[in-house]
Amino acid sequence: MDRLEVFMSVSSQFASSDCVTLPSLLGRSDRLVVERPHPPSEPIHTCERGSAWGRMGTTFNGADRPSNEFASKWGRLFTDNVLNVSSLYLIYATISLCLSGVFSLNIFPLPPCSPYLTLFILLIGLYNILNISCGWITHRTSFPFENIVSNLHTIDRRRMGMFRNVDNNVARVSIRVNGSLVDVVLVGKKEYTGNGRYVIFSNSNIFGAQSYEDRASEQYLALARELQATALFFNYPATGRSEGWFPNREAICASHVAVHDLLQDESLNPTPEGREKVIFDIGYAIGGTVQGVAMPAMRGGAARRIFVKINAFSSYSEYVQAPILPWVIQGMIRLLNWDYAPLCRSENLEDREVVIHTGDDLLNWREGEEVRQMESVNELATDNYVVPAWASYAYASFRSREAHNNNRGFFLIRENQYYHTWSDNAIHQLARIIDPALSVGSTGGNESDPQHP
Repeated sequence: MDRLEVFMSVSSQFASSDCVTLPSLLGRSDRLVVERPHPPSEPIHTCERGSAWGRMGTTFNGADRPSNEFASKWGRLFTDNVLNVSSLYLIYATISLCLSGVFSLNIFPLPPCSPYLTLFILLIGLYNILNISCGWITHRTSFPFENIVSNLHTIDRRRMGMFRNVDNNVARVSIRVNGSLVDVVLVGKKEYTGNGRYVIFSNSNIFGAQSYEDRASEQYLALARELQATALFFNYPATGRSEGWFPNREAICASHVAVHDLLQDESLNPTPEGREKVIFDIGYAIGGTVQGVAMPAMRGGAARRIFVKINAFSSYSEYVQAPILPWVIQGMIRLLNWDYAPLCRSENLEDREVVIHTGDDLLNWREGEEVRQMESVNELATDNYVVPAWASYAYASFRSREAHNNNRGFFLIRENQYYHTWSDNAIHQLARIIDPALSVGSTGGNESDPQHP
């Protein structure tokens, strides 16, 4: 048995151990697991959340809808298989008709079947193909060509380079969400391991930030250090090294809920004695939009939670631009339930929410000021390539800010429009916006830090 096989055997036993905790995994900081192509095969946590309708479900539509684990599991298996088989039959029937009609070849004869049943199966298959196509439009990295071998090897090299810093503790685990293994990495400075502070980063759908291995993670790691927290990165199902053949909205939202459950679980992540457990959930672009629709389904716990949306969409269908018949694509995204709509969130959620969007460069920014409080929707950057002002969560929800005086704040940030990056000073100020407690008694604060609501 070679070294890798020995490690995999030990890793499997360790992952299934009753005494394993996230702080102990981080303290172990075994980089060999991080450098392997695939996440550990033994999940540290399992989450099944959805409905008997499987991929067609609407569990995460802005409300905490009931979810039965048995119905979710078997409904997912039955419904998704029926959808996939129907799509294969549609493809088969199309090839058969083309060969027989154009070339007079009867190589693939259609089986005898009632015309009404055949039509029903074909319509189901068409629905499934359109649903998957809309998922690819919404989450580009789930497209098969994004996960070809060469690209996956590039992702592996990036991951190996990202977490080599010896000053950091790192742990790579997997969680099983709706049947798929989700790749999760925790990383943070050694002195922050076990302090009860965690920051979740969810993926964007823009170039350079579509998986946790992309370049955006470098500034996210800097933000985690400013927040004195351990960073948690994860890839949605069917993205990167997370399992999944096709994009699945239910599984994507459930994975966001699952990482919260992982951090809230006292047996896996106990609250440090004499300290407060804090979870910062930061979503960029569509990551913030997915966060918004999943928020009501996240179970409360002992942790104090802060939800941060940066350049998030108000509605993804409003943003989608297509060269041909854009209204058709937008309609399909709405009809097939790929239009995340975080504005339908409950108004009585108690967790703090911080809404941040790129500010207009023409604003009168003070010297050294990188983050400022938002006073009007006219201050939003209209030429923001990531999310234009008119399609942003900040624009759509700013008018209802009076209902969230105590737990919702709106801020503007200066951002490099070409690289979509922040300066070190911006990251410093952003951390103190997200957690104002960091400014209390701080000796390194910046006088340009904005006022907190």
